[in-house]
Amino acid sequence: MASISVKGTAERIFFNGCGVDVTEKSTSQSGEIITRRYTAWFNEPVTFPEGTTGKFSGLMSLKIEDWTDKDGEPKLDMSGKPGRSIKVSINNCKFSELSFADPLKVADQILADQRTSATADSWTPPMTSTENLPF
Repeated sequence: MASISVKGTAERIFFNGCGVDVTEKSTSQSGEIITRRYTAWFNEPVTFPEGTTGKFSGLMSLKIEDWTDKDGEPKLDMSGKPGRSIKVSINNCKFSELSFADPLKVADQILADQRTSATADSWTPPMTSTENLPF
């Protein structure tokens, strides 16, 4: 099986908390918003609420599904043929929440790191002798 990792949002939690519908949004080169949907399956009920954004990783499986309406009748695509889609599942899923830190705290940390590295780093002057140069 192939591995898959998706950064998305938990849209719906079902099947006693072990199934999660995940939506991933990205932007194409032309600027169009692309939405991809996945079903994540966990071994244990999840502890995060719907609407949580994070990284969903696990083993990928694919299944071809025929489109049907609410009465179970085949649903047609734009060309008039029975529609089909591929359902992508993430099995044995592991979740890690994406944290969106306060931008001001991030900026303060970057400045603090720069100050620390500026005083802690030692500077070696360039070579002044031409004896060891290869040219």
